[in-house]
Amino acid sequence: MSTIPFTNQGYRVIRELGCNLNGGRVTYLAQRINTDEKVVIKEFQFARSSVQSWSGFKAYEREIQVLQGLNHAGIPRYLDSFETPSGFCMVQEYKHAQSLSVARSFAFDEIKQIAVSVLSILIYLQNRIPPIFHRDIKPENILIDDNINVYLVDFGFARIGSHDMAMSSVAMGTLGFMAPEQIYNRQLTKSTDLYSLGATLICLLTGAKSAAMHTLIDEDGCIAFKHLVPQLSLGFIEWLSTMVQQKPKNRFKDANVALLALKPLDIVPLCVAKIDKTELEFTAGQIGEKLSQTITILNDNPETTLVAWCEVAPHSNDAPHTPHSHDWIDFTLRHFNGEKILCKVTIDTTYLMADKIYYRELLLHTNSAVEIQTIQIKIKTAALPIIQYKQPYASLLLLLLTSGAMAWTGAAVAAVIAAILMTVIGAGIVVVDDIVFGAAVASLVGCFLGVAAGPIFGTFLSVMVAIEFWCITKAGISHIETINQGVNQITFTTNLKKGFSQAIGIVMVVLTALLGSCGGLVLKTGVINFWVILTIASTSSSLAGIFICLPIYRRRLVGKYLKSEKRRIKP
Repeated sequence: MSTIPFTNQGYRVIRELGCNLNGGRVTYLAQRINTDEKVVIKEFQFARSSVQSWSGFKAYEREIQVLQGLNHAGIPRYLDSFETPSGFCMVQEYKHAQSLSVARSFAFDEIKQIAVSVLSILIYLQNRIPPIFHRDIKPENILIDDNINVYLVDFGFARIGSHDMAMSSVAMGTLGFMAPEQIYNRQLTKSTDLYSLGATLICLLTGAKSAAMHTLIDEDGCIAFKHLVPQLSLGFIEWLSTMVQQKPKNRFKDANVALLALKPLDIVPLCVAKIDKTELEFTAGQIGEKLSQTITILNDNPETTLVAWCEVAPHSNDAPHTPHSHDWIDFTLRHFNGEKILCKVTIDTTYLMADKIYYRELLLHTNSAVEIQTIQIKIKTAALPIIQYKQPYASLLLLLLTSGAMAWTGAAVAAVIAAILMTVIGAGIVVVDDIVFGAAVASLVGCFLGVAAGPIFGTFLSVMVAIEFWCITKAGISHIETINQGVNQITFTTNLKKGFSQAIGIVMVVLTALLGSCGGLVLKTGVINFWVILTIASTSSSLAGIFICLPIYRRRLVGKYLKSEKRRIKP
């Protein structure tokens, strides 16, 4: 706690903030005794200074005059002033912020925000009637708090209006940040403060100390900084070069023009990311199926390297997740020389409810001008395999009867032809008593019967085959569709509505046809032996097992799903 006697003026000093002995200036953090409000007290010790004199009192009176008329959030308010035995004190509003001269790291967008804020303050000052000129903008006189709020302080060199704009004796300002017209005692303009701000930004971007800023000035009097900031965009370098031009006419006219030129610029070059899809739609055909689609991200700015990462936007029905992981949505990114990125999005429907529609948002982050792009995701999950449709009993029964009829008819026709041939052969042998002649006659008669009966039997057989093929199609295969995936393919789609997979459907058709054929042969020939009985028993029991076991199996799967449904993610 300081013992400096400011208590008579109503202030209690907390600590010393800064001291310039040569300049005779000491700055304190103090507190108003009656309100506990924190303030800043600047004491100008004219009597003890080797540089200052009581004649300097007029200059600080002018600073008070400037501050009393200002009301801007970026300028600490003037509160009070009083004399001391050694000089003069001025009281200002306290801002919990550090100057830019304190070592600190800023992001590029924060540096742009600082430039915009200082320009906004200068616009306020330059729009006053008459305008106000600060004349000492440098890192030490710009304060920044933790929220990147900017404050401009120290108006000791400030001037009101256009009168007395030229310096009368020594240069007022700080070398390295003073515009040439300040150094050479020439008429000042609104662009004079722009030069100082430009030099301050160069100091901030290059990491140069304020005291060493003059070392960046080349033999032509220009600030040589471009080789120190190769990462900056060409547009911003051009803007900054305009701010620190030697001649005032080559700079921006005033702070408003400079701000309008700065706003659309990026400090560092940014990618121009373009995506080929803004919506993704997934449709699952099976419970627990994994679905994938790919998004292509292209970079339209060849001077930059594209970088991207993805996350799923928070949703009330999803468990908490990190930006890089999600329970049922996964990402895989492949980079190609900074020009293209392929983002594979995989949906795992294992954790989702059946027969529902889910909507989620994918946030695509890139280092482009538009940092976040939103992609809508729609997921349609598969329905439960609950069979409520009529089983193909009629089709299978018709197939059974057709197979039996064909077997019975085939046996009958074969028996008739055999009987006719045997009769003719026997007659030839008896009448002619010549086996060779009888065989020739039998052959002629057989050919005649074949020519006469062939069309009739062929037609009947064709009709039976057509009926059986229709039964097979009806029982096991629902329809045939053509899918074009670059090559035309014929795909047999099973009759899932009947409750059978393709393999089970084919097995049922074969078993039914075999059972019908065996039954037809038995009915016609009357032959019953071990093999016939085994064939009929095995085919019939297999068909019965399929009809009984498959529904039971499905019901067990459905029951298992329903038990886990409460733990599944809701749409």
